[in-house]
Amino acid sequence: AARNKHYLGISTLDAHSGYTLIIRTMFFDEDNIDSGVANQALERTELYRQASSLPPAAQDKVYMRAALRFIRENPGLYLKHCLGNFWQFWRFYPRLDKTVGVHGAFFGKSRAGFALMSIATEPALLLLALLGLRLAWKERKAVELPCLFVAGTAFIHTCVIAQMRYRIPVMPFVILLAAYAAVSFFEKRHG
Repeated sequence: AARNKHYLGISTLDAHSGYTLIIRTMFFDEDNIDSGVANQALERTELYRQASSLPPAAQDKVYMRAALRFIRENPGLYLKHCLGNFWQFWRFYPRLDKTVGVHGAFFGKSRAGFALMSIATEPALLLLALLGLRLAWKERKAVELPCLFVAGTAFIHTCVIAQMRYRIPVMPFVILLAAYAAVSFFEKRHG
């Protein structure tokens, strides 16, 4: 907030929320290709030309108002975008459908190898976490706050913008719940 006050003249934590929302609502399909493609689509609009003469904070307000108007006028499409965001938040790694900005292999390994590793591990991790949550809830463990954090984070990114990397803050809780399930199963089996 202090940085934004110094550079932009406004005390706000986020000085680009309007831009983010407009990219993820009006230019959802382009953004799924690449954020640069979505930005180029925005730059071709009259709205961008009007906003570009304004200071950054005012630009962001223009984008926010336009995005909210788009949501009000297209609630079904926005809901569809939210479902897409939910999928992007919880999807497996890597995105094999992405071609823009991708340079072949990751760390010298094939993308297909990473996809196979992801499919072999992530579904099991997420299912084990759900089982761990069920067990912990049944045994009256204090899981409410971690669950609220995971649900709140997923909800915010579902409504605005989501990418798999935004899931990183919730993964420690997912891993802990999965570990709780694994330990519970081990203890039941081996006494």
